[in-house]
Amino acid sequence: MKINLLKEPFFHFLLLGGFLYLYYLTTPSSQQITSKEQIIISSNEIKHLREQYQKDMNKSMNENEQALYIQNIFYKKVLLQEAYSLGLHKKDKVVAKRLLSQMQFIMKNSIKIEEPSEEQLKTYYDANLDDYSEVSSLSFSNVFVKNSKDEEAVQLHDLLQFQHIDTKDASFYGEQCRLSNIVKDITLGEAKVIYGNYFATKLFKLKSGVWHRAVSSKFGAHILYIIEKKVTKPYSFDEVEDRVYEDYMAEKKAEQKEQSFKKIATQYSLEIE
Repeated sequence: MKINLLKEPFFHFLLLGGFLYLYYLTTPSSQQITSKEQIIISSNEIKHLREQYQKDMNKSMNENEQALYIQNIFYKKVLLQEAYSLGLHKKDKVVAKRLLSQMQFIMKNSIKIEEPSEEQLKTYYDANLDDYSEVSSLSFSNVFVKNSKDEEAVQLHDLLQFQHIDTKDASFYGEQCRLSNIVKDITLGEAKVIYGNYFATKLFKLKSGVWHRAVSSKFGAHILYIIEKKVTKPYSFDEVEDRVYEDYMAEKKAEQKEQSFKKIATQYSLEIE
């Protein structure tokens, strides 16, 4: 049976020992760490480790194996902590992208919105009646991105929304596109011909005055802002109640997410050197 040393916990333990030996051998005693930082391995981590071992190996982990695997976890945590101390996570674009994605996830999942009453929805409907009316034509701004599901597209949407970027300046942040970034007085039929049925249908149901997540078209994807709508008659509340609910919830979530970001941002200052 072939043994892959790179995957063996004992090999990691030896490698860690060598790493620490070289570190203390080459570092002057005055620069060596005088107080140790605790590396904590919880009982839950060990429990998960044993369960995963049982699943993978179809047998229980003995004490020696557990000790080696714990040393493997220790090895990874020590090097990870040292990497943080050296600021390596700030210099690696892949790591930075993952950390940004995790922060987006944390912010999104920390938002709790109470279910609105029908009375609240009707009030919201009345206050935004143009968004729930038949639209003869509209004007919109769009920022072109390559992929509507890409994490960078999500981050760009948040930037536009949180910083309240003017529609005239927004195209600077997107990809190059041969289409105009601001489209005026387009009808539903014209939008279908130019951008495709899916895009046009979504476009004409979007709420005015806010930046919307990217919508796919024939050309790629577009972060959208409805500048103005020319409307005829409103739909009844019952006809559009689902849309009213979705818009209401989306607006409340966006408000909370923006407040969350601003609260975090107060701990930092921008300095240009």
